[in-house]
Amino acid sequence: MINISQLSNDGIGHQLHGIFTLMCMHNVFDYYYEAYVYIENIKSKDIEHIIQSDKQELINILLKIHELFIEEFKTEKKTYMNYTNSQPIINLSNNENTLNYLDSIFFFNKHFANIKENKTFISNYNLVKDIFRKTLNINEYNKQYETIIHIRHGKSNEYQYFNNIYIQTKYWESIKKLIIKMTNHNKNIIIHTDADNLDFIFNDFSDEKKKLVTIINKYNVLQALCDFINCKNLVISFSSLSTLAGLLSDNVFIIPDDKNNSLLGYDHSILNNNHILLSALL
Repeated sequence: MINISQLSNDGIGHQLHGIFTLMCMHNVFDYYYEAYVYIENIKSKDIEHIIQSDKQELINILLKIHELFIEEFKTEKKTYMNYTNSQPIINLSNNENTLNYLDSIFFFNKHFANIKENKTFISNYNLVKDIFRKTLNINEYNKQYETIIHIRHGKSNEYQYFNNIYIQTKYWESIKKLIIKMTNHNKNIIIHTDADNLDFIFNDFSDEKKKLVTIINKYNVLQALCDFINCKNLVISFSSLSTLAGLLSDNVFIIPDDKNNSLLGYDHSILNNNHILLSALL
């Protein structure tokens, strides 16, 4: 048995996305997702990129997901003698006494060819998706936006990293073209972003067109995630949070053209047929 668990650190999007992908691998190719240890660890960890007043609510969500996983998959508490951190999942050895902590930089089709043909994996995906949606009360969520665009800009020390990706993939250019196209048809758009401002996108927009766009840059993370999952058309960013939302959504979501980075290009075609490439809309 290869015991795996998500590292209980970093931001909530990173953790939720990692938990989701690793839970999907439970009992696939000898992998075993360890939920009990995560429950113990998260109680003493900080969650990055959040308002401290939201921390307990987020921890409760993480705990509930793991409790439902234990209930659904009938897992038992185990003890370990050895631990590893952040090793590639395909390099892990089969050792019952070792627990391997991983993070969400994990790509289904990069490491596991033909994973979509594995019946246990597909069953897990549907069960874990239901666990996440149930915990987030998505089926009872009555607010639905027509279109949300998520733009991840990162912390100040990450700006250059994200800008390089956006330039290489022509993301800024594509997003601006999409917004122009939608506002030309008088469509309202919600933009969720952590950027201080997006003036470089809207500097040549008329006041009338600007009124069709609502920019939200201060928000509760769970509220944003639920908005993403439930909206009719979600344009996801290079972000674990909106990537996860695409995986949990039953609606259409649009992914950036991503030939090199692979944060987004790995699992949507495997798990969900509702995705559309951003370039196809322009």
